[in-house]
Amino acid sequence: MPDVNEEMKQEFLAEAQDILDQISDILRNLEQDLTRGQPRPDRINQLFRNYHSLKGLSGMLGFQRISHYTHALEDLLDRVRLGKRVLDEGLLEFLQNTVNIIHTLLQEIAKQKEELDLERLIQEVQEQADRGPMPSATEDALDVLDLDEKVRKSLTEYEEHRLRENIRSGSTLYSITLLLDLNNFDHILREVNAILNEHGELISTLPSYDKDLDPSKMRFRLLFASTEPPEVIHAYLPVEPESYDVIYERTRSEATPAGEAIKEPPETVVSSQEPGQGEAPQFLRDLSRFVRVDIEYLDELMNILGEMFIIRSQFDHQIKMLRGRDSEIDRNLNSVLRLNHELYRKLGEAQRRVLEMRLVPIATIYGRLDRLIRQLARQFNKKIESQLLGGGTKLDKVVMEHLIDPLIHIIRNAIDHGIEPPEERRQRGKPETGLIRIEASHQGNNIVLKISDDGRGIQIDRIRQRALELGFLEDREDLTQQEILQALFMPGFSSAETVTEVSGRGVGLDIVKKMIGQLNGSISVFTEPGQGTTFEIILPITLAIISAVLVRVEDQTFAIPLSSVMEIVTVQSDSIQHVSGREVLRYHDDAVPLIRLRQLFQLERGSEPGFAVVSRLGRQPFAILVDEILRMQEIVIKRLARRMDFLPGISGAAEVGEERPVLVIDPPALIERTLRPTVV
Repeated sequence: MPDVNEEMKQEFLAEAQDILDQISDILRNLEQDLTRGQPRPDRINQLFRNYHSLKGLSGMLGFQRISHYTHALEDLLDRVRLGKRVLDEGLLEFLQNTVNIIHTLLQEIAKQKEELDLERLIQEVQEQADRGPMPSATEDALDVLDLDEKVRKSLTEYEEHRLRENIRSGSTLYSITLLLDLNNFDHILREVNAILNEHGELISTLPSYDKDLDPSKMRFRLLFASTEPPEVIHAYLPVEPESYDVIYERTRSEATPAGEAIKEPPETVVSSQEPGQGEAPQFLRDLSRFVRVDIEYLDELMNILGEMFIIRSQFDHQIKMLRGRDSEIDRNLNSVLRLNHELYRKLGEAQRRVLEMRLVPIATIYGRLDRLIRQLARQFNKKIESQLLGGGTKLDKVVMEHLIDPLIHIIRNAIDHGIEPPEERRQRGKPETGLIRIEASHQGNNIVLKISDDGRGIQIDRIRQRALELGFLEDREDLTQQEILQALFMPGFSSAETVTEVSGRGVGLDIVKKMIGQLNGSISVFTEPGQGTTFEIILPITLAIISAVLVRVEDQTFAIPLSSVMEIVTVQSDSIQHVSGREVLRYHDDAVPLIRLRQLFQLERGSEPGFAVVSRLGRQPFAILVDEILRMQEIVIKRLARRMDFLPGISGAAEVGEERPVLVIDPPALIERTLRPTVV
């Protein structure tokens, strides 16, 4: 491994992952192109450039293994873009597998340990490059073009190939000359390029020199191919061209058979790029404006901001304590109080800005999940399509990274146990190809992730029987489906009849639930036998700092994340009832499970609690009884030591300006651990 300092290595790994995500997106789009008939040349060019960028970046820093491998892939894509190798389904699948290989090579750099047989992998790439054969191109195909010799000699091998391909497919070829002002030619040229690529293929853009040309002007010659008529293309141009000529148009006798050249409809694809980072006009990053920041620095900054909020709250409390003692002091305190409120406003503004810096679109992990789905589908000989929606939904970078493992486990279970083999799906009257759908959306200060499959669904009766055998459920006739399904998340529960390489070892969803809980989130499952299963994960957008409701029970203060609060209601004397030996609260037209924090934490028995904080586990509401609602406050959650793990439903502690930290309640975990039957 080269002697590269840690900061440069981390910068490289982050940049390389960005490029790898872009490669995954392009391969996904090319797969869609193949189903329509023909891959788009601009996508192949994008793929070629990404491999070239990764090769150059890794070579510059001395990471030779990844540089050599991406160099071989660059050569392979060069043959594809020159028409010397067909991009078919086999090659596309091979390229999709190379993404996993590159990811492993990046992990080698992070671990400083070589794991792969690089020589064999490069040989496989070279074997792919040599496969064919391609049909030979017409030797004199370009002779039909009305091009002068000077222009003809300026064409690259790739441009000649694309001209021949468009002649073969029956496109009309245009030569467009633009005379542009030097002060804004780049902006106009990018706009023209973007428009033309939407309606065909821009093959060549070449500046043209003329000694008699006005020094304030610049001339460009564009070669363009399209199936649309000349007058339509002309109307699309944002500036009037200096010249506009058709240099090739197929005659009626040469007309393309119906359906051969069809303009594809606009498409919507999942992308890890930010809006506006496509081919034009903002493809290149402005390095003078964007810099990478280590997430640890942002963590430290958020902690400092959190402590400043606490100090401000203490300051506010002291001001209120001093008021009313002296009229002169009160006038001065009013001025100080106004300044304190302005400080609070500015702190909130700074906090929001830092939070925005931590947020990344969830599409940044969609590429990895898509590759996992394809890999597992091949492993289990199943046909599976993926739909990844809401890629622009943003989430804290730290939350995102910790979310990957739970998502991987859910997807593995769906492919292993949920989606049926093609033959079984045919017998059930379903399409042979199963579907895994991941959808992300914002819901207030939370993000909601739904992971669905259209497979067998979960056998409720079987889960109920297994849970009763393990003592995870009470044998009651009024057990709801949600109560039964919650058994899936209990340690040691497994209904798998066989243990596979992927899942069914008796550990799994309990670990998933624990990881989601560590992110202050909740997970629920919904199923319809024979139709499929959906896992719903609700997470706070960030863990750095959250809004919470501070409540009092006896002399203890607790914090409940606002994201977990559905409603706060006053408890009347006749609101509490007993059903099947358990306390419930009459809530609207329903009776919901009841939790007394006083009883749970063995606090002294005082007066009856006056308020209920209503939360939910999945779609099941429940109530937490407290003595008093104190206030809402921004808090920074600190993890408890491992020896405190026995505390039921506690996610951490927080400083709120009082003499000691307060415990932060995790409502979903609280209801699950409180209402779980005791196993003897």
